Amino acid sequence: MKELIEKNEIGKPFYYTSIRTNLGLIQKEVDVIWDLAPHDYSIIFSLFPNIKPVKTTIDGSFHVGESQKKQIANLVTHFDNGFTSYIHLSWLSPAKIRLITIGGSDKMILFDDIEPTEKVKIYDKKVHMKPGEMTPFKPIYRSGDVWIPSFDQTEALYKELDYLAQEMNQKKFSYLYRQS
Repeated sequence: MKELIEKNEIGKPFYYTSIRTNLGLIQKEVDVIWDLAPHDYSIIFSLFPNIKPVKTTIDGSFHVGESQKKQIANLVTHFDNGFTSYIHLSWLSPAKIRLITIGGSDKMILFDDIEPTEKVKIYDKKVHMKPGEMTPFKPIYRSGDVWIPSFDQTEALYKELDYLAQEMNQKKFSYLYRQS
């Protein structure tokens, strides 16, 4: 996704939407926002390192147990360049969903982390409104191809552990072990 954005494949980025849901784990120490939102903000700031948040609005609720910590929440963040993120989080969903959409002026990226083989899809779709003709009945919808790129889908945690094991095998981390 970062490569596509850096190559300007999607045009000017407009928005980021995310659905991050599952049934549980309801926690006493943190709410759903502190548990799940950092993942999305980490992705946003990795993909768009030069944007600065201007305003965030949070709406959430709790429904299960005695804790009044939010178990479902929606976060909307406006950034300094007109980019906006919409993040939906829930510990009370019957389905595990990890879905991100990044919309741009030319194309849209859909990332489905649950999808086993086709995690990233690029849609050549957009809506264009002619100035002076802004009515719901006069938009121009452009529907083009869907491109599913091929890339290494090895999990990041596995790569990190493999790297550490390789480094340890080469004794680059020998200082971690105490001599008896």
